[in-house]
Order: sequence, then C-alpha cells, then structure tokens
Amino acid sequence: MLEALQHYDFPGNIRELEHMIEQAVALVQTGVITRDDVLPAKRPEETTGPYAGRTLAHVVDAAERQAIEGALRDSDGSREKAAELLGISATTLWRKMTRLGIVYDSRS
Repeated sequence: MLEALQHYDFPGNIRELEHMIEQAVALVQTGVITRDDVLPAKRPEETTGPYAGRTLAHVVDAAERQAIEGALRDSDGSREKAAELLGISATTLWRKMTRLGIVYDSRS
C-alpha cells in the first residue's frame, strides 16, 4: 500500500491524503485498512458512478451516516461510547444524528 500511496498524484496536496486516511479509519469494516479503502479506483474526474450528480454535502452526509451507524452498532447503541469511537463529543454526535435523522434502537 505504501508504494501505491507514493505513486498516487494528490491533486489536493497533503490535505487530500489526510482526508483519505481519516475516511478509511472511520469507514473500514474489517479493522485492517487496505489500498482499496484509501485510494480511489478511478480519478475523481473519471468517475461517473456513485458521485455523479451528487454534491459534496450529500457525499459527506452519507459518509457521516455510515460512520455513525457503524459506531452505534459497535458500541451496542451507547451514544457515549459511539462518540468516543468517532473522536467527537456526545453532544456533537447527538446533533449529527438529529441533522441526519438517525434514530438508533439498540434492540434492533
């Protein structure tokens, strides 16, 4: 993976790399980050699939939703533990859940 990162052209500079790593950490399902979790399959300008016609806000909301729902599952529905996993305060988690319409029932 290191070699792939070294040869990737980061048009957004180090901030793009930082964002890619943060997103991979938040969204990884297996506990092990792979090349596919970090590097896009195609350059953004070549993408016609999942981001076509979607604004950055939609993409960010979808990523936040996925991360929050995953953290809630991993913490057995505890918002305090989920917030800790996400590196945010419980209040921030509550605000994001409210904004995104996430209702989590730990019994489901």
